[in-house]
Amino acid sequence: MGRRKGKELVYAGKVDHGFYKVSAADLRKRLEPLVRKSQPYSKRIAHKGIWVEPKLLAEIEYRAKSAEAKVRHPFFRGLREDLCRVDCPYGKGRCLRENRPVGASF
Repeated sequence: MGRRKGKELVYAGKVDHGFYKVSAADLRKRLEPLVRKSQPYSKRIAHKGIWVEPKLLAEIEYRAKSAEAKVRHPFFRGLREDLCRVDCPYGKGRCLRENRPVGASF
């Protein structure tokens, strides 16, 4: 999971709770077309994984942040398709639905 810090995408930890059978299958289906070969983060991290383009916005509940700004006890609440990334405090860009420009009607 990443978060925006200015124009950079920084690693914020991994989320391994809150996924149920239906939500996990749906999320996997949405992520498969976004797979990429390299990490999307501005600063390389030592973790192995399957990397994806940072195109989806998720709501993650967590209890605290570490000194390195990584989330502690994260819990996946769902994707936020009702928000545009410009509305998100961590980044600006295009609307998530159908990749329409910000301000487009749905």
